[in-house]
Amino acid sequence: MGKSNLEFARHLRRRMTPAERVLWSRVRNRRLGGYKIRRQAIVLGYFPDFYCAECKLIIEVDGEIHLNAEVAQRDAHREAILRANGYNIIRFTNPQVLHHTDATCQLLLHHLGTLSACGETRGG
Repeated sequence: MGKSNLEFARHLRRRMTPAERVLWSRVRNRRLGGYKIRRQAIVLGYFPDFYCAECKLIIEVDGEIHLNAEVAQRDAHREAILRANGYNIIRFTNPQVLHHTDATCQLLLHHLGTLSACGETRGG
């Protein structure tokens, strides 16, 4: 991991969106089902919003920019690479996180519980 990647990840952590801040407040320090979720971890050279290593789950919180065709195409390309390498991805929109925080967290917790990598590490 290059120094510039690490610096960029730190920069992203300092500049979270309001929706990312809300979700981070609910998942940090193993608050969501005991899962260790990190923010802006570097995964295959990408910087997902959140990442649970034990489940190989990438959690993205998408703002309106992700509705742009070019951005959506880049997202799809990145997602294909990550999935081909065994990563799972779940996406939430900013309004989902901001206005339906409890439901978003429940959906995320359910998704974490269904992943085989998590079940194996948690004895399930």
